[in-house]
Amino acid sequence: MPQNAYSNESTYGKGWSCDRGYRETPDACIRVNTPANGFLTYRGDDWQCDRGFKRSGDECVPVTIPAGAYLDSAGTGWKCERGMRVKGASCIALELPQNAHIDHSGHDWACDEGFRKGSAGCEPAKD
Repeated sequence: MPQNAYSNESTYGKGWSCDRGYRETPDACIRVNTPANGFLTYRGDDWQCDRGFKRSGDECVPVTIPAGAYLDSAGTGWKCERGMRVKGASCIALELPQNAHIDHSGHDWACDEGFRKGSAGCEPAKD
């Protein structure tokens, strides 16, 4: 049994598993190097970044959040606020044409009732 391992008394496999904080290789347990702003995963054989940071190679780098945006639910990216849309690495305000409103997604617009999208914005719907 290699260093940093324990017997798992299994009839299948090697009969040993690595301690938490170590990753299994064919014949050894190697230490998982957790970077600043990172933590061991649930299983303890890998790491992930704290909320507000994202994995970049062997380190955790801060998520850059542009004006008009917020940290996404995963904590590793960002989304534009309602009434804004993504343009490159930034958020820009929606430009609503006359007779339009922000749609249900919050990141585009739709025409008011009785109007439809046309080349110049919202045009009266024709029956």
